[in-house]
Amino acid sequence: MKKKVNRWFDKVVAALLTWLGIAATGCSLSTEYGVPHADYILRGKVTRADTQEPIEGIRVAVGDGGYHADTLYTDANGEYRRMYLLPPQSIKVEDVDGAAGGGSFAPDSLRVTSEHLVDIELGEGWYSGTYGITADFALKQQDGEH
Repeated sequence: MKKKVNRWFDKVVAALLTWLGIAATGCSLSTEYGVPHADYILRGKVTRADTQEPIEGIRVAVGDGGYHADTLYTDANGEYRRMYLLPPQSIKVEDVDGAAGGGSFAPDSLRVTSEHLVDIELGEGWYSGTYGITADFALKQQDGEH
């Protein structure tokens, strides 16, 4: 008989604690799915510092602050562009083909901050919108080249 009372008492206490737990939340149970997100469009142009002519084939390494990096290359107009789901943290440009691409250029880099972000389109709800990041570089020729 004592075991029956203990089981009954355990069930009542469990039900009471469950009810109090739900009542403490105000009975307003809502679930939202997703996380806030935005789109980031990175674009830029790489030119010669002395003549402002575009440089083709420059490697653009885009870092996300962790172990991942994305590699882009400039086109015939010296331009690069890519969309990201997280804002890039760093951008490093370097000449990987040496004199074959019109000269040997010194590398350059940029640490991306919130000051570089420009609103393109405002979002609503979980979507924060689209932001643009423009990173132009004017590369100087390596020492010994003219």
